[in-house]
Formats: sequence, C-alpha cells, structure tokens
Amino acid sequence: MASVVLPLVESARSLQDLEARLNARLLAALLLVVLCMELVGTLVIAMTIYPTSTTLLLLGPVAPLLAAYALSRTKYYRLGAALSIFIFSLIPYVTIAVVAHALTSDLVFLSLVWLNLPVLLTSLFFSIRITAVNAVLINLSMLLIPALIPDVDRTAVNTALGLVLSVSVLVVVLMYHRERIERSRQVSLEESEARYRRLTENAQDIIYRYSLVPQRRITYINPAVKDILGYAPDEFYADPDLFFNLIYPNDQPALLSVTVQNALLDQPATLRWVRQDGTLAWIEHRHVPLIDRAGNLIAVEGIARDVTERKQLEETLRRSEASLAEAQRIAHFGSWTWEWTTGKLQCSDEMFRLVGLLPQAAELPQEVFLKFWPPEEAAWILQEIQHGVADAPPADIEHRIIRANGEVRYAYSRLKIYRDEHGHPLRLLGTTQDITDRKQAEAQIERNMRQLAALEHMGQTVVASLDLAVVLSRVIEEILSLLGAQGVSVLLIEDRDNLIFAATNNDSLDLIGRRMPISVGIAGEVVRSGQSAWVHDSAGQARIHRDIDQAIGFHTQSLLAVPLNLHGEIIGVMEAVHTQPGAFSADDLRLLEAAATWATVAITNARIFEAERRRVQEQAALLEITQMALSSFEFTSPVLKHIARRIAQACHASQCLLVLLEEQASAVRPVVAQYADGHEDQDIQQVLQIIAAERLDTLPALRTLMHERRPHLFKDVHQASLLPEEWWRLLGIQQALAVPLLSQADAIGLMVLAYEADQAVGDNYFDLALTIGAQIAIAFANMYLYADLQRALQHERDARAQVVQAEKLAAIGRLAASVAHELNNPLQAIQNSLYLVRQDSVLDKQAQDDLDVALTESRRMADLIERMRETYRPPTTTEFRPESLNVLIAEVEKLISTHLRHNEVTFAFQPEPQLPLALCLRDQMKQVILNLSLNAVEAMPNGGRLTISTALAPETNGLWLTFTDTGQGIAPKDLPNIFDPFFTRKTGGTGLGLAISYDIIQHHHGRIEVASEQGRGTTFRIWLPAKGT
Repeated sequence: MASVVLPLVESARSLQDLEARLNARLLAALLLVVLCMELVGTLVIAMTIYPTSTTLLLLGPVAPLLAAYALSRTKYYRLGAALSIFIFSLIPYVTIAVVAHALTSDLVFLSLVWLNLPVLLTSLFFSIRITAVNAVLINLSMLLIPALIPDVDRTAVNTALGLVLSVSVLVVVLMYHRERIERSRQVSLEESEARYRRLTENAQDIIYRYSLVPQRRITYINPAVKDILGYAPDEFYADPDLFFNLIYPNDQPALLSVTVQNALLDQPATLRWVRQDGTLAWIEHRHVPLIDRAGNLIAVEGIARDVTERKQLEETLRRSEASLAEAQRIAHFGSWTWEWTTGKLQCSDEMFRLVGLLPQAAELPQEVFLKFWPPEEAAWILQEIQHGVADAPPADIEHRIIRANGEVRYAYSRLKIYRDEHGHPLRLLGTTQDITDRKQAEAQIERNMRQLAALEHMGQTVVASLDLAVVLSRVIEEILSLLGAQGVSVLLIEDRDNLIFAATNNDSLDLIGRRMPISVGIAGEVVRSGQSAWVHDSAGQARIHRDIDQAIGFHTQSLLAVPLNLHGEIIGVMEAVHTQPGAFSADDLRLLEAAATWATVAITNARIFEAERRRVQEQAALLEITQMALSSFEFTSPVLKHIARRIAQACHASQCLLVLLEEQASAVRPVVAQYADGHEDQDIQQVLQIIAAERLDTLPALRTLMHERRPHLFKDVHQASLLPEEWWRLLGIQQALAVPLLSQADAIGLMVLAYEADQAVGDNYFDLALTIGAQIAIAFANMYLYADLQRALQHERDARAQVVQAEKLAAIGRLAASVAHELNNPLQAIQNSLYLVRQDSVLDKQAQDDLDVALTESRRMADLIERMRETYRPPTTTEFRPESLNVLIAEVEKLISTHLRHNEVTFAFQPEPQLPLALCLRDQMKQVILNLSLNAVEAMPNGGRLTISTALAPETNGLWLTFTDTGQGIAPKDLPNIFDPFFTRKTGGTGLGLAISYDIIQHHHGRIEVASEQGRGTTFRIWLPAKGT
C-alpha cells in the first residue's frame, strides 16, 4: 500500500509546488513592468509641470531607498530593513502634505507622482488585491485633480493618465487570471486529498504523519491503528506523548534515530509496541521524509505493518535451529550436504567447528572440504563414496580429519544418497562425529595396561632385593622405557638442607653423590611443597637449576619431578628429563608418581636393613667403649687413645677429641685427640698444647654450647670459635659435631667429632654420639668422684689447720671493714674539696689536669673502699625495703646535674604518677640508675638528650624503668656481650658497670633489656616486680 499511495501524494505536491512557483514568477515580471510604466508616466507628468525640481523631488525618496537596498546586501541587512520600513511609513504622510500644498500652488502634477509612488512600493509587500484597489482609487483621483485646476496642459495630462489607466486595467486583468488559477489548484488539491484520505482510511496498515516542527506530535493516523494496537486515532491526537509511550521501553532510545535515519535511507525498521491489552506487537515501519525549502526535515510520513506473527514464526524456527545446533555441538556431530550434480557443499555450524573453522553461511568449496582429509585417506574415502553412488550404499567410514590449525582428529561418518525417479544420484547427505575422545580413551587404556605391567614388575623387583642401588637401577630402567625420557634420577634429602643424587640412568655423567641445596631448582620446590612438578614449556624452564645441566653438558627443556613420600615425610625426589619441550604428558606424571611409590618402598626397606645392620655395629662398639670407660677410675693415655679411636670409628668420624672443664668450668683441659685409623702425628700433640692454653671466655661458641647443654653440628668450624683456629687449620677439619659431657645436668667436658667437608652427618650420628657421650661422662664423673674423694680425705686433714687460719681471716675481715668505713669519711671530704676547686675557672690547664687525675683516683679509691665494705657486709633479703623509683631517679638527677650540664646533655624525666613501690636495696638501685645514666652521657660526647621514664606493667604485676639516649648506639655484634664482665669498647673503661648493674637487677628478681641502633641511640629497659608480688 505504501509503495502506491506515497509516490502519488508526492507527485501531486510536486506539481502544485511547480505551478505556484511559475505563477509567482509571472506575477513578479508583470508587476515589474507595471512599476516601470508607472515611473515613466509619472516622469512625463512631472517634467511637463515642473521640470526644474523633478530630479530633486524624485531623489528625495529614491536615495534613502537605494541606501537601504545597499545595506540589505551586507552584514548590516537588519539596518537596511529598518531604514526601508521607516521610509515606507513616512511616504504617505509626505504625500498628503504635498497634495495639500499642490492645491494652492503649481505643484499639482508632482503631487500625483507622490500619490502613485506609495502604490508602486506597496505592491512589493502587500497582496495583489490591495495593490490593484489602491491603484484604481489613486488614479481616479488623478482624473479629478486636473479638472479642479484649469491651468494644466490637458494633452500631456491626458496622455499620462491614459498610460496609467492602461497599466491599472492590465493589473486588474492579471489579478483576475491569478485568482482563477488559484481556485482551480485548490479544487484539484481538495480532490486529491479526498482520494488519499479514502485510501488511508481503508488501509489495513497504519498510515501516519509525524510532525517534527514546531513540536513533535502525530498530525494524522488512520483507523487501522485501532485494529492493530487497540487505540483510536483521537487518542493519539489528544495525547502527543502516546505515540512514544507505546514503544517498548528498550526500543524508545532508538526511536528518533530510527525515524530520521531510516526515513532518509528508505530502510524498514522493526520496533516493539505495547498493545492496549498489554501484549507486545512487532511493527515494521517504512518512512518518507518531508523536507522544507531550506533542506530541513520537518515531518515524517510512514506506514507501519504488524509483523508479530512473522516474528513468532521466525523465533520458533530460530529456536529449532539453535536446539539442533546445540545438540550437534554437545555430541560433536556435524552434518553436510553434497549436491552431486553441482558439486556444492553445505555444512552445519558444528561441521565447520569440527574442521576448525568459524561457522559461516557461505557454501564450502569441494576442494577445500577434501583438504580436511589426510592425503593417504582421501582417495580411499572418495572410492567408498563413488562405490555407493554407482552401486550400493557406502559403508560407514572411520577416518581422520586435519583441522585448519593442523590438529589431527578422529571422526566417524555415515552417508546417505538421495536419487531421482530414474535412480540417478541427486545429493549425498553425510553426518560426521568427532570420536577423538573415544580413540584417546582406547589408547589410554592400552597405555595403562602397559604401565600396570611395568609397575607390577617394579613391585617384584623391590620385593626381591634389599640392595638399594640394584633396586633403584631397575626402577629407573622401567621408567625410561615407559616415558621415553633421556634421563631419570633419584635424589635423597641429606641433613635437611641438601639433596644428593642417589641413583641415575647414566653413571658416566658423574652425578652420583653430587649435592644441590633444597632452596633451588624444581626438585627443591617439590621437597618444600610436597607437590609434583611438570615443566613442559618455556614459562617453566626458568625454574630449572641449570648448574647441574652445565656440569654434565645437558640442556633440560621438559621435566617431571615427584616427591618420595614416606608416611607424610618427604625423603627425596624422583626426576625425569628430556631435551625437547613438551616431551611429557599428564599421564607420564601420574606414572612417575606411581613409580615413586615403589621407589619409596625400596628406599625404606634398604634403609631399615642398613639401619639394623648399623645399629648392631654401633651396639657392639658402644658395649666395648662402655666396658673400657667404666673398667677403671683412672684413665691412662693408652686407654684414652683406644676409647677415642673407637668412638671415631663408631660415629664414622675422622677424629675424636675429648676436652674437660676445670677451675669451676672456666678453663679448658684437653684429655685426648685421636684419628679414627689410629695413626699419630705431631699435629695432634700441637693441637693438645694449643687447647691447654685456652680459657672458656675466649671461646664464645664453646661457652654457649656448655650453657645450652645440647649437641650441635658446626658446618663451618672456622666461623664458630668452638675451639682455637689453629686446631682446625692444622688438622684440616671443615665440620664438627660437638657433644657436651653432662653429669647430673652439669657440663663437665666436651666430645668433638671431626668430619670431612662433604660428609653427611645424619640424625643417627647424633643419637649414637649422645649415647656414647653419656657413657663417657659417667666415666669421667666417676673419675672426678674418685678424685674428689681423695681430695676430701686430704681436705679433712687440712681442715683442722685451717680453722685457726679462718678465725684470723675473719678478724682481718672485720678490721678491713672498719678501716674502710673510717677511710671513707675523709675521702668524701677530699673528693668534695677537689671538686669545688675544680670548678674554679682561674686555674690554668695544668692545674685542671692535675685536679682531674686526683678526682679520678679518689673515685677509684672510693669504689675500692665501697667494694671492701660490701664484701664483708653482704646484703640479705631482710634489707630490701619498699622504695619509690621516681624519688631515686630525682636524687640521682641532682647528683649528676652538673655533669650533665658540662657535657651539654639535656635531661628529661617522665615519671608515672601512679607508680607502685618497688622492694629493693636503695643504694644498689641508685647505683644501677647512676651507672646507666653516666653510660648514656659518655655515649653522647657531642651532647644530646637523656630521657628516663617509669611506667606500669600490669600484665606482669611489675613496673618498667627506661633509659633512652640519642648517642652513637651499640654495634649489633657487641649487643650479646655488653653485660659480660670486663667487656668494654671505651678507652680506659673497666667493663664492670653494666655487669654489676645486671647482677644487681638479677638479685632483685628483675630483668634488663637493651635495644640499640647505630647512629640513633640506645634504650635500656628494666623490669622490677612491684611490692607485694
């Protein structure tokens, strides 16, 4: 309907517009002629009556009009229009004035010119009817005016009047002709509109006009909208928004763009509309644009057709096709049709996917379709098809497919031939199913059977032998044949930090016994995580430990590594390697994991057997050593050497050294040093002499070991300071196992077992060394007890003689305490006098130095006297009294205030107001505060800030005392030793201040902590129990 109606409407409108344009141009030309004739007639009359002033009078209105016209052609066209309106408004009034003057003067004909000029000008702006009427009236008045004025030249006037009247008559005739044309055109337009309306009213599609200017609204819509949407046309006219509101919300944003663009492009647009009953209707729109003379779109006329039923059928068909395509996709089942006469091929979407192409609607060329068959199978498949076409239906075909990316897949095809009534083949229908998964499953089953047989053979091998090397070698051979690997190795954990190669498929690679840290490589990752690893691409190759590859000239690109797991404990790793990337699969990894289980069983059995054999040997050696050690209370040199040699042999060490502690565990006395093979040299004797000259204080590692009372393996003895460096250097020892000899929880000596640098020292060595050490400790303890018994007897003999001497010493002690007390009083006066003299600024440099020396020596003497007093008056718990730490700190601050000021140290005290009392010895606690304060001042030679604070420690029922300075700090290596006696880094220091403070705090059942950062300062924190805790 739209293809018939809309072109007719447009054609009618185009004809009407053309007629209107032609009439307008004709009238414009006629009016121009009339204007020229009017001007000519007027000029004739004017020149006849008043030739001299005619030019000036004409130029009066003409000059402004020309100026207005010139302005209208420029950007000042608004000014020109305003000037024209002003002139045209002024002319009638001027004309009336001139006519009034002419009635009493000789300018009567000039007034006629002014009367006609407005008529001519108004014809440019007003309708033809008004112009014609004005022309007739004014020209009739021109006939009357000469009759009233008798002195005018009648001939000239009549000539002019005749010309003007002729023009006026011509204007009236033209006006009449134009009215007839307009009436005829109006009648034709009304008839066309009537026919168009009858056509639209009876149309089954919706026909409408949608205006865009001056506002968007429906200006016409036919009754068909009632049948399609359920709304009457009047409802659209009454509600301008109804047209938009009926559009489905999701389609509304695109409505305007669709209306404008599709109207210009003449393309249909399908939108969803909401019917009055709430259902959705699919409406197809076709539009025709209405353009004004400026080229702007002012309205759109369109036809809307209900295509809901077609859409529903299309949706049903689409769902059916989608279901079929989905079923084919799930089953990997494609279909294709081969037109036998034309050779064209049509394939389903899944068939495209089977061959590795994106689904497409285009036909697949026959030669392209045949390329997806392997060349060696293509001829056979075509032969089967030809056989079916010529004779019987072809058999089902199982073949391979080469996908677009080169991947080979297995397929199963069934074919059916359709023939015409003469039996000639028309088309070949084929279905092809991807059976790669089934083929792979069959291959996997076969591979699993072979792997199962290999694993069964491994199990038989493991059970048949206890020789670890033989079992691992057979397991590796089976794995090599199954995986096609180029190398298989078994690595076992050694001393918790290293992996050692225990077995490999190629002994010539010199891998057996080689070690690698657990912290590196894929094998280390497997040990740390307990999970298998599979490296099959370049991304994982960066994790491979290349040092082993470089050592054996191998470049690993594929690797499998599985843990050897024994009851949740990782004991090693089994690896398979290859120089080609992607050489192993996930199935290979699972096979290696199964083989690792058998390898773990073999290793476990071998270890159990080896452990039992070693245990028997160790028990025999232990029995022999124990019998020799406990057979006598006095050890002779040959006995000690034999014991040391058997200990070294039993513990698989190269040397054994026995050391005892003497002088209240402060001195080191070597007992014996012996090689495992029994030979002796001068180095052993030199080592014994070196150790005999050492004290425990010079060997911090040995002191720590004795304090902790547990064995320790030193992997680098040169950094341990366990024993003098000369011993390790002379004997070439790299690592050592040190076992304290304990008697009733007290360390009485040390047994040192020396090992080579690459020798592994396992837990079994620890256990055996501890057992032997316990027996040796008992033997030495017995020896000490026997010696103590002998000394006790001698002591009893000497006791009586010492009683008298003790009484004398007690008297001397009391005398010393008394003398110390008496010396202390004058010494305090001397110190105060020296200090006051020292403050005198008039002293010269030498005098000040001498006074400093005197003050220093007096302080030393005071300390000596105080220590003498404390020695002979030891404190008791009954002297502990409740004291306020805040008060003690304030007293110390007064004591050192001058010292702080001279050293430019700022003192800050931050007391806790609610601080409880502490049960302490007042003088000793003041000594601790004084020591720590003076140490802080000495740590700030260039001045600084000393902050002392107290705080509560409710969680521990105590209190905190904190000293913080901004000094140079303490080196990290010195922090563990700062409380040791005589340890100091200060020039002239004694190293006793912090040691004494530490002992005092310990005596008060407290603790002292230190934290320091070089360049930032040091903080000492003292915890003391509060009163009553």
